Amino acid sequence: MGFIGLRWLEREVTFHPVRFSPNSDWVKPVGASDVWLRTSDNENLNGWFFRSNTRPSRATIIYFHGNGGNITNVGWVGERLSARGFDVLLFDYRGYGKSSGYSDSEQDLYRDADAAYDYLVNTLKVAPEKIILFGSLWEPRQLPTWHRVEPAAGSFSNRESVRRVM
Repeated sequence: MGFIGLRWLEREVTFHPVRFSPNSDWVKPVGASDVWLRTSDNENLNGWFFRSNTRPSRATIIYFHGNGGNITNVGWVGERLSARGFDVLLFDYRGYGKSSGYSDSEQDLYRDADAAYDYLVNTLKVAPEKIILFGSLWEPRQLPTWHRVEPAAGSFSNRESVRRVM
């Protein structure tokens, strides 16, 4: 199997998007606002932003859902974390849900992660030290975005986060 075959296999094993369909059960969770993020290579990513039920929020979480499905599978995460004092951004990677494009490589995911971070910092004016990366697709510390997050906020995996906040 050549390099091209390996790249195809990697993509087929890694990415399992579920695209939006007008006939699907696409229900925005209680408390969520529809948001749109723009990547550095001009893809449009759809997300839901949840404001904390308390002000000020404890921090703002960027939630990276798994490699399959879309944000409709994890709306409950935003509801629960916002009820516990966090602002939460759930978003779909390129090619997932209502987001444009097609996930073809790890680099695409890095651009999507950067778009989420940039949206919080530049559009919503969230202080970088108040951002937490929360992931189930990968260990967030492996993201290039990780170096942009101040240690006071940081990153944690699902197992750690369940013990900490849920």
